[in-house]
Amino acid sequence: MIKKWLSWMVVFVGLFGVFFAGCRSKEAPGGKKVPRVTLVEIIPGQPGPGDVLTVRTNYRGAREDEDVSFEYKWYVNGKEFHRGAINRFSSEELKEGDEIYVEVRAHGEHGFGPWKNSKPVRVVVRETLVAKVRIEPARAYTNTALEAVVNYGRVDPDEVEIFYSWFVNGEEISGEDGEVLSPKYYRQGDEVHVLICTDGDFEGITVRTSDPVKILNRDPVVISGPHFEIEDTRVNFWIEADDPDGDTLNYSVLVGPAGTRINPETGDGYWTMKKELLGEVKLVIKIEDGHGGWVRREGVFALTYEEPSAE
Repeated sequence: MIKKWLSWMVVFVGLFGVFFAGCRSKEAPGGKKVPRVTLVEIIPGQPGPGDVLTVRTNYRGAREDEDVSFEYKWYVNGKEFHRGAINRFSSEELKEGDEIYVEVRAHGEHGFGPWKNSKPVRVVVRETLVAKVRIEPARAYTNTALEAVVNYGRVDPDEVEIFYSWFVNGEEISGEDGEVLSPKYYRQGDEVHVLICTDGDFEGITVRTSDPVKILNRDPVVISGPHFEIEDTRVNFWIEADDPDGDTLNYSVLVGPAGTRINPETGDGYWTMKKELLGEVKLVIKIEDGHGGWVRREGVFALTYEEPSAE
């Protein structure tokens, strides 16, 4: 009887070892660690029709220098609604009582970790305290401060406290919780949006997200020139320009005498004088910043020739 009990114990331990090894292989294929999502939370916890839902996640198992991305599966009333890399979900098409939850998994250097579910949230109908938020100005540059402008609908703005959270290229700017964002946080080409709520934990009555504003490029500025100077048989020219965004400038000649040369990095150039070029000579220089911004400047040089007097 003891031998039989021991044999069953050996079988049980062996099966448990196989099961445990199988679990570990799913968690870390090939013995290498993959990031695991440990927290998935939908914000706000009580969304209304038209609210934008976002996902708060935590994960572990990745190195500090490891790039980690996430995949999301959104479910509405138990059916998969959307799958991809988007961590935002608009409830405009939903109705009161609809139930939403999301599954998230992390992806690192060695593959995907397991899926992690959020708790479901249910769409509720409630009084709208904030109708909309937008960013002004709509055309913004690298020296432009951005302001969140709130449309309060039918309520008194003095009766509503607003909390702000600013994002640049999808990344939240830590510590920036006011209605104005300084231009020190963004560069040309960046996209900025703001999230507002009537609760400091962003789980309150109303959550609204603005449309993104793209930070535009500014054209180069000509400071002076073109200037001209005769040196022996050459006409030298130069032009001074600057870029308000700090971009590297490139110079080229659009119109000029045959054989005109220009340094594309400095804007200095020359052409050789010839009798057929006597009179007014037009020179047009184009300056580009490499990001679609440009300016051109025209100059006219009058060249005369006098035969030396016989003595």
